Amino acid sequence: MFFVYSPYIIPLIAAGLVSALVAVYAWNRRMERGMRALLFMSLCILEWTFAYALEIAGANLETKYFWGVIQYFGIAGVSYGFLIFSISYTEALSPISRRFMIISGLIPALTIILAITTKYHGLIWTEYHVNRQGDFSALGVSYGAAFYLHVAYAYLVLIVGSFLIARAMFRKHGADRRQLFALLIAALAPWLGNILYLTGNSPIRYLDLTPFAFAITVAALAWASFEEMLTAKQSAENELEIARKIQISFLPASLPKVEGWDVDVRFESAREVAGDFYDVFPVSNGTRLGFVVADVCDKGVGAALYMAIFRTMIRAFAGVNVAAYTVSDSHKTDEEISTILLRKPKARAVGVQPLLNAILTTNQYIARNHGASNMFATVFFGILNPLDGKLIYINAGHEPPVLLSKDGIKTRLDATGPVVGMFEENTFEVGEIEMLPGDLLFVYTDGVTDAQNKDNQEFSEERLLSLLEEQAKTPETILKNVMSAVHKFIAEHDQFDDLTALSLYRK
Repeated sequence: MFFVYSPYIIPLIAAGLVSALVAVYAWNRRMERGMRALLFMSLCILEWTFAYALEIAGANLETKYFWGVIQYFGIAGVSYGFLIFSISYTEALSPISRRFMIISGLIPALTIILAITTKYHGLIWTEYHVNRQGDFSALGVSYGAAFYLHVAYAYLVLIVGSFLIARAMFRKHGADRRQLFALLIAALAPWLGNILYLTGNSPIRYLDLTPFAFAITVAALAWASFEEMLTAKQSAENELEIARKIQISFLPASLPKVEGWDVDVRFESAREVAGDFYDVFPVSNGTRLGFVVADVCDKGVGAALYMAIFRTMIRAFAGVNVAAYTVSDSHKTDEEISTILLRKPKARAVGVQPLLNAILTTNQYIARNHGASNMFATVFFGILNPLDGKLIYINAGHEPPVLLSKDGIKTRLDATGPVVGMFEENTFEVGEIEMLPGDLLFVYTDGVTDAQNKDNQEFSEERLLSLLEEQAKTPETILKNVMSAVHKFIAEHDQFDDLTALSLYRK
């Protein structure tokens, strides 16, 4: 084979590069609808333009003939690829059956076979020679019957594909409709290029504009797909922003003010929405302060949905039966109020029933109705008597909160029961402590201790406890200092998990 340089191969190389870029794009997104067909189309055009460039650069008839035949791998395949793309992208058939793909590909396969063997039967080309126009030369041919069969097939699939895109366009609105309109315009490009070539009206005589037109088509298809991805991403981001705002509305807008006590919280989501949550609210007609710190398993939207369920149910069921007595009963002893509340003389102190109602009922509901999803939450729910510092609590599989005095760590509030939501028959014990003046309770989620730096090292429980020991003498700033230390540890590394921490300080 002999070749000579021709400047006319430069546009073909450019068209081939465009097709190659589209092929890379389609490969990276090959699991999305239509992308495998777009990959096939772009590879066909890449082969077509490459072979056409070698045909133009061919120095003799034999070279031009060889590369003219080789082009038919791309020529026959590209229209077939457009058909499959249009069906897949518009979801006209879902899924596309293997039988349909085989049957619709019979004529392109036959065309390739006949092109390779055309010198023996003349069904694609009955005659071939070199056409010259100035310094441009290309293969000139006379077409046989099988070529016109291929043209009829190509035009038919272009019509079908364009119709499917047009039909989908009129069923959609907004950005999707604009994208499909661009696809429809792109589908017309091969028609124009091919008609100009076959009628001898190409700006450069004998130059086939069809591969250039198809390169424009695949670029337009890729652009429409990319824009659709951007539109879908923007839509998802907007929906996540709405979800974030809704989730934030589930968290307290402000924390209750309790005389003699300071309550502070830090909450940072690792993603747009979180699985962590906290709540601080009055119970037992305002005579007690309830507070919750919880962590729903998993991350993202699924955890956020369950976060809303857990938070709503815990707060709602913590209020069950509180209307059985009024504020006028607040002068009574805990035992007397418990009798009014529970109608059980041996019931424990005020707040126990709201505590158990909330955790037991939430656990039973989640396990019974959502057990198949295997979603659960670790929960710390405490109820404080602000007057005497008595704190009753349930720790349902949560990180043990740390009780501090100015001398350092006094104790940890270990689990009193399993996680909430796994098994309907779970039982929970109630713990009790007394917080003295100067004591601080630090409640947190595992996002604090599991926070990772760029070396994948964890902040760790040991580091947290050591820090709390150091900060115990300045309880007013302990929460701020701990969270600052976690952020300094993470540095530029992505936040691994939601961060939630609550401090309850008795002045």
